[in-house]
Amino acid sequence: MLPIVKWCVHRNALGVYTRVHVKKDASVFQLGVPIDRRSRYVLAHLGAHVNRAENPSCAMSSRDIVAVVDLKPGDEITT
Repeated sequence: MLPIVKWCVHRNALGVYTRVHVKKDASVFQLGVPIDRRSRYVLAHLGAHVNRAENPSCAMSSRDIVAVVDLKPGDEITT
């Protein structure tokens, strides 16, 4: 299941949030790799809404966004 993009009130910007539990070191999603025709637009632009953080919840590994901590539903994906 893909993460969701929603308004991040404390940053006054869009952010990407998890919908499911993600274990540390697991891939959260891949950039630029569409699952099907309907999600091509979502996946192509999802990375643009990942916010930067001093203590990020994820890291980039090639095209993968990988969790550096355990994530629970509703946690923001930051790099």
